[in-house]
Amino acid sequence: MYDNEKKLMTKIALLFYEQGYTQEEIGKMLGMSRLQVHRRLRAAIETKVVRVRIESEYREGILLEDKIKDLFGLKEVLIVENVGDPEKTKEYIARGAAEILMKYLADGDFLGVSWGSTVRMVPDFLPKKDLRGVKVGNIVGGLSELGDLGAQQVAMNIATKLNAATKLLSLPFMVQSAAAKSAIFSDEYVQQEIKALKNCDICLVGIGYVGQELYKGLYKAENPLPGDEAVGEIVGRYFDLDGNVVKNNPNEDRIIGLTLADLKSVPISIGAAGGIEKCRAITGALRGGYINCLVTDLRTAEAIIQLVETGAETGEEAGK
Repeated sequence: MYDNEKKLMTKIALLFYEQGYTQEEIGKMLGMSRLQVHRRLRAAIETKVVRVRIESEYREGILLEDKIKDLFGLKEVLIVENVGDPEKTKEYIARGAAEILMKYLADGDFLGVSWGSTVRMVPDFLPKKDLRGVKVGNIVGGLSELGDLGAQQVAMNIATKLNAATKLLSLPFMVQSAAAKSAIFSDEYVQQEIKALKNCDICLVGIGYVGQELYKGLYKAENPLPGDEAVGEIVGRYFDLDGNVVKNNPNEDRIIGLTLADLKSVPISIGAAGGIEKCRAITGALRGGYINCLVTDLRTAEAIIQLVETGAETGEEAGK
């Protein structure tokens, strides 16, 4: 049966999608307004006269970015490709974190950073750029038994790249006892430094998972890790799969730096982490609201979606 409207819609679609005319040009050809052309193009898609399929190696990642952003109410999600080599994938995540950081960092901002193998790479991918009045500091103590200055070193490297000032917390990541921490925090200078860190505009953090080799040098037999409910940590503070703070962390009162509650108040909080073994840790961090921007890899993003939608983990992750 002849349908004049459908024929007109098809003609407009051919002119626009196959012959490359603009909506304004089509309107002039057919004696129509641009709005009338636009409505028929939209109708062509709705009635499947036109079927749009974007063919790109980035398609899956972009769709996952939008899905994770909507699921957790995030400001930004960036998913990088897996390239077979975990260290190379980690570099891609660090590059993505640098990209998001430069998108949001503005003149006069105070940037707070934590530590971790991915976060440590971020300065390498920052452009040399002068931002007026920017300060960079470490949101957790820098000195540790890991053999470097940890977050303090990351802060210094970022400040060098951006020609920014540093506001360093030159204290250990963890002290011997809660009493020792209390004594340190009684110092007025330390109180002012912690208060300033709590008011940072942007923070960049790594996300660790329970059982990670990195922490064996810090958490010894006499200072055990939290119980079975803990799935991950940020700045040494542990949380469960639902994002709740783990209350039986024996080291909580010995860590110097911001708390998870403090992180929730930071306007822009970027989490950079990847690897399927971190699926539960990243999910917990997102559910807890400790980060509002995420950079991860494709396989990990897929695992997070599966875990959230079905409650099931991938076989590889479940075996961890």
